[in-house]
Amino acid sequence: MPQVEARIREIAAQSPNPARLTAEELLKDQALHEIVLAMQWVVHDKILRFTGQDSRAGIDRARAWTKSPNPELRTLAADVFADAGLDTYRADIQLLVSDPDPYVSEHTKFVLQTRSRR
Repeated sequence: MPQVEARIREIAAQSPNPARLTAEELLKDQALHEIVLAMQWVVHDKILRFTGQDSRAGIDRARAWTKSPNPELRTLAADVFADAGLDTYRADIQLLVSDPDPYVSEHTKFVLQTRSRR
């Protein structure tokens, strides 16, 4: 866990250099940075849930991601809710099933189907 936390700090400290990028490149770099950091948080929080240290680890963060304009973060949110417990977070998942982005909506439906079979 200390390695994951160190990696989160390292990624969070990095930021795109706006002086050398166009506005479009900067937006893409910021979105990528946000996704890479989010993926590390997913790993961190899953460890906490799996080890029983915190059954709600990452839930508030995933709820914030459901409101993100970044569809990749919304798909990560669906994964977090499903991993943490379909029954407990069904309302959160249903919100993403009706996401206006078809990628997010279809991914969430797929998550529901595959996790429901377990």
